[in-house]
Amino acid sequence: MKVAYITRKSADDIKVWSGTRKYIFDNLTQICDVTNIVVPVTTVHKIVHKIIHKITFNRINYSKIDKIFEKREIQKKLTEINKYDILFFVAQSDILSSSLINKDKKIIYLSDATYRAMLGYYYFNVPQSEVKWRDFNEKVSLCKSSQIILTSNWAKNSAEQNYKITSTKLNVIPFGANMPDEYKEKITPLKNVRLLIVGVDWKRKGIDIAIKTVKLLNLKQNKYHFILNVVGFKKPADTIYPDFIRFQGRLNKNKKEELKKMIFLYQNSDIFVFPTQAECSAISLCEAAMYGLPVVTYKTGGLTTYVKNNESGFLLSPNSTERTFSKKILEILNNNLFINMSKQSRELYIYRLNWNSWKEKVNNIILECMKETINDKEKKKN
Repeated sequence: MKVAYITRKSADDIKVWSGTRKYIFDNLTQICDVTNIVVPVTTVHKIVHKIIHKITFNRINYSKIDKIFEKREIQKKLTEINKYDILFFVAQSDILSSSLINKDKKIIYLSDATYRAMLGYYYFNVPQSEVKWRDFNEKVSLCKSSQIILTSNWAKNSAEQNYKITSTKLNVIPFGANMPDEYKEKITPLKNVRLLIVGVDWKRKGIDIAIKTVKLLNLKQNKYHFILNVVGFKKPADTIYPDFIRFQGRLNKNKKEELKKMIFLYQNSDIFVFPTQAECSAISLCEAAMYGLPVVTYKTGGLTTYVKNNESGFLLSPNSTERTFSKKILEILNNNLFINMSKQSRELYIYRLNWNSWKEKVNNIILECMKETINDKEKKKN
């Protein structure tokens, strides 16, 4: 039985969703006969969208007109799509809700959040008209789906509470690490402690808080010397930083030398500091777990699925400052927690935050959809 993997851009496009859609597709190819069907945004749609965005002074990002275009775009692909019994959508509530897919198709919908969970969390000052259409897309997509894969308990809770989706079709399956596993066992730092943060959104990822944390650690004690490696940014030209703040630039994992450098940084770091303000499912936390790094982050969004509080790291209250971050980092080092937390982080990767685990669970969902499809066809015959 064949599966259609339906996306807006080619599944091979590594720039989409930090490469995660490609990882999903590549892993699907290992468990089923899957074909990528691309439903592209037309040139006219792009132009009209830009015009609306401009004349509304950048306030409207999604409208009824977008909805009309989406319906036409997927309509062109319906004949091809309806050849498949199982349809796999990844965070494409726009085209899923707009489609006139045959009702006998089994739909698997994967997302890292619901729209209602993102509203007031990622999305702010959104016009009510846009809220209406995006919320409509989410509701229809969730209701249409035979099975729903969500990447955190936070997203699952929103689907249940905000959209009244029955728990029987909700599955929490975290992502894996988008890097090769070249783990090296950690030892407790004696003097130099190497902290790591990875992110390309300075404000949301809390780069400033991470920098303030390291400065405070080096100022308030002399037992350790702390170094912070920042992956995702070059050193800002307009600011002077001490030499223990080291900017590594935006590393591209698809380039051999840059991937090698990323692996080196994970292997040679001790603690992953991650003061992110908002997060659905951080791939960097899967990678930190793979390399056995204790994590100090906020208790926000989907992160409770990716960090075990007091076991693989610390989940701090969202109003915590650099003082709390520095206090928890010293607690890991001074209370003999480092080795155990490192092992717990690695175990979290081995048992949950990896693509093999993802494949196994998703394969079971696909097999169940196949059984239901076969049974449905048998019933029609009879």
